[in-house]
Amino acid sequence: MTPFEYKQFYESEDFQKACIKAGEDWGAKYHKDRTVFRVWAPLADKVSVCLYRTGTDGEEGAECLGRTQMQKSASYAYSCTVEGNLEGVYYTYAVEREGVVKECQDPYAKACGANGQRSMVVDLASTNPKGWEADKNWSPAKKDTVIYELHIKDFSWQDESGISRKHRGKYLAFTEKGTSFAGHATGIGYLQELGITHVQLLPFFDYASVDETGKDSSFNWGYDPMNYNVPEGSYSTNPYDGHVRIRECKEMIKALHEAGIAVVMDVVYNHTYQSDGAFQVLAPFYYYRQTEDGALADGSACGNEVASERRLAGNFIRQSVLYWAEEYHIDGFRFDLMGLHDTRTMNDIRRELDKRICHKHVLMYGEPWAARPPAMEAGYFPAEKSNVDKLDNGIAIFNDSTRDAVKGSVFYGISPGFVNGGRDLEKKIASAALAWCDKGHDFAPLSPAQSINYVSVHDNDTLWDKLVKTAGRDDFDAKNSKLLRENKLAAGIIMTCMGTPLFQAGEEFGRTKGGDDNSYQSPAEINCLDWKRRVAFDDLVEYYKGLIALRARIGFFRDKSMKALSRIQVLQAEGGMVNLLIDNAPYPKAAYKKIFICYYAGEEETTLLLPDGKWQLLVDGNSSFRWKKKRVWERLPKISGQMSAEPVSLYILGSKTE
Repeated sequence: MTPFEYKQFYESEDFQKACIKAGEDWGAKYHKDRTVFRVWAPLADKVSVCLYRTGTDGEEGAECLGRTQMQKSASYAYSCTVEGNLEGVYYTYAVEREGVVKECQDPYAKACGANGQRSMVVDLASTNPKGWEADKNWSPAKKDTVIYELHIKDFSWQDESGISRKHRGKYLAFTEKGTSFAGHATGIGYLQELGITHVQLLPFFDYASVDETGKDSSFNWGYDPMNYNVPEGSYSTNPYDGHVRIRECKEMIKALHEAGIAVVMDVVYNHTYQSDGAFQVLAPFYYYRQTEDGALADGSACGNEVASERRLAGNFIRQSVLYWAEEYHIDGFRFDLMGLHDTRTMNDIRRELDKRICHKHVLMYGEPWAARPPAMEAGYFPAEKSNVDKLDNGIAIFNDSTRDAVKGSVFYGISPGFVNGGRDLEKKIASAALAWCDKGHDFAPLSPAQSINYVSVHDNDTLWDKLVKTAGRDDFDAKNSKLLRENKLAAGIIMTCMGTPLFQAGEEFGRTKGGDDNSYQSPAEINCLDWKRRVAFDDLVEYYKGLIALRARIGFFRDKSMKALSRIQVLQAEGGMVNLLIDNAPYPKAAYKKIFICYYAGEEETTLLLPDGKWQLLVDGNSSFRWKKKRVWERLPKISGQMSAEPVSLYILGSKTE
């Protein structure tokens, strides 16, 4: 069949009916005395399970142990039962179509060998670390969510991380306690000190772009999916044994939970690394969108785009997310290029998470864009920013409108934003503070809950590198007082916008990649967290700490409902200044009834007019801990009328009276 003929077949009514009957029970279901294999392979002539003693061809005893032919059902499902205890046995599917036999891994596999070419039968209970059954997920009642985007290898690659050499760049780095450098905490202790509530980990499912059997120094962000339901092997201490990566990944998650930190998984269901991989071997052209002539569409700019609106493809994504949430106790999911998924599939996932994970609230958010317009079937809507109102209120978006207003466009290195010299951006900054729920924009969030506010993540320049470039400099390593003020103001805006703040690991100590704005496969030395810089930029780290701690004390910021909009006023949005007045009185244990916030980006000192009443200075451009300076808030000096405002500074003041 030609690609176009496949497309016609998949769109036929008879095929659609067969898909409904296919069910959802796929993969290798392990029992001590047998294993049941089930896979979906429309139009295959034969499918067999091939068993192996090893996960790769390069290991001793790699030859096939035997094959078992599978039986076909009317719904195009193939299944068979293999007797005996197959725990730890590797397998593939041999698919015959039109006289050609191709072997592939099981896309529904829960375990695999090195580099993911062979799947593995696994007793998941045997992979649980001690105490796993009692592992507690994060509760939204603890604190307002603050997300920290982190790459597993970045976290501990540098010697100064204090992590033992055998665990550097590995899952187990997160299990080491009490590490430090130059008298400052590193590792998981540092994350606790910082005060963040969630780590968003760049992809740690099995990805293809790093050779798991190669050098530890190999680096990639990991946006190249190979096995969606298996942890990446290069972060384990032994990629050859399929059990080890699972156990050590769970140990990482358990250690973070014990430290009071939730885990968000960065997931990439929008494309696959190979266009001729397992999906294509089993069901040619079904899992991928096609253009009118039958060719693979490429909305991901990675060679293909997954057709989430097709029943079995959408079900695969939903089942995979639920599997990670249930088996690995994942607390949230960040969807890469979410604009390539349809809103119906995303809403189905949200609904199922709420139903199945009833003991906690699992975060869902993503990038509301695609690299290119998706070739989505008629009647479906892409989960992009302009369609945010078609998404469940429990699905948030990366808010690039806030990002670009604060620091300037990510696509033009020298283009400034509000904090670094941009002009006429005050109204956008005011809208950012309101989570863009004030209407009149090209997207309309259902509530502030749908806004993830950030200024830098792994993509594009780090915040520090962006500030260096817009200043016309090239000394990325230097500590510059002007850029420090810009960095602090950017952080202040993100931490006081309605919605949920997120920032890139190391942003709080001026993280630099030397101007490399696309470091997805640059050396680990460029990408890793520089713990020496954490010491040198301690004042900036403290500023972030204070902002996070203060945000947690102000009840208004926990309120992500539309009702909260009636409790915030924009008093000024011009002349390089944006002033906000917040009614914090209705919230429990409100130490301050009113909060006044000023974002001032002007280059000269000016006079800041205060609303009526007596105010106490909680934060200024130099310190975010004014409120804690004398330990008791009531002892802070009172200000009324007006005060001086230094250039490029954040001011937060509180009033005891309503």
